[in-house]
Amino acid sequence: MYDALEELSDLSIALQKSAISLGSAHRMICRQIEVLLSRKETMGAYYAEACRAVEEGKFRSADICASAGKERERSKRHSSIRLL
Repeated sequence: MYDALEELSDLSIALQKSAISLGSAHRMICRQIEVLLSRKETMGAYYAEACRAVEEGKFRSADICASAGKERERSKRHSSIRLL
């Protein structure tokens, strides 16, 4: 997640430059979309570590509540319903 936010920040800064052309901006945005979609398809190292932590119920020395992910999903669904 951190990598994606950092890349989006870099893209934002690049798009704010006054010398950027529309074509260049379009290419940069399309490339970023491709990168994010490919990350969604492939499991990165941190995502794999997070999945293992959930399965084991422990991340490093911290215990993980089994229902934490379910609560987050419920919250996301509820907020998307409110947006509609």
